[in-house]
Amino acid sequence: GARLALDRFAAVAKKLGLGQKTGVDLPGEKSGLIPDSKYMNDRYGKNGWGPGALLNHAIGQGEVLTTPLQMAELYAALGSGLMTEPHLLAESVDPEGKRTAREEGTRRPVPLSEEILRPVREGVIRAVEGDRGTGRSARVPEVLVAGKTGTAQNPHGNDHSWFAAWAPAVRPRIALAVIVENAGHGSEVAAPIAGDLLRYWFGREEI
Repeated sequence: GARLALDRFAAVAKKLGLGQKTGVDLPGEKSGLIPDSKYMNDRYGKNGWGPGALLNHAIGQGEVLTTPLQMAELYAALGSGLMTEPHLLAESVDPEGKRTAREEGTRRPVPLSEEILRPVREGVIRAVEGDRGTGRSARVPEVLVAGKTGTAQNPHGNDHSWFAAWAPAVRPRIALAVIVENAGHGSEVAAPIAGDLLRYWFGREEI
């Protein structure tokens, strides 16, 4: 049972772009890690792990590794309903001045039903816009923001501060992820930085 549950979780996570390269046009991209039962068996032995591994991985702990770009891409997909390839360049220009437009990356629907997406979207909106939301510092006047804080435990030092978001919550125009290494809680460091970026993007204040 634990093996099947973990493998189902890993399969869905990989369909959402985690545990693999995004395809961005940059060298040296890391794929991250979404462990499945084979990985856990190879590392700990067949009897060396149990159902608790799934609970740990589901909140991004344990052996799970992601990149900020993967998280930004995931949040963009959750907000828009489309999985897309991230790119930096709109076009290239050769020495003779010939311009070549970048080909559009592939787009495909998010592999989750609306029944699953709806509560996820409502939850990340409340995390920013709710009275007790941990991401309140990322609010933007007159713009509904959907986002979530994260605090990644670090066995080698202080925790890492995370925040990821998209905005507006309906028909989004921007998605982002902020990580500040060894900085503590996401609500205290990463979320305020994301708020500054979002308010600048929407023209509400200068940075």
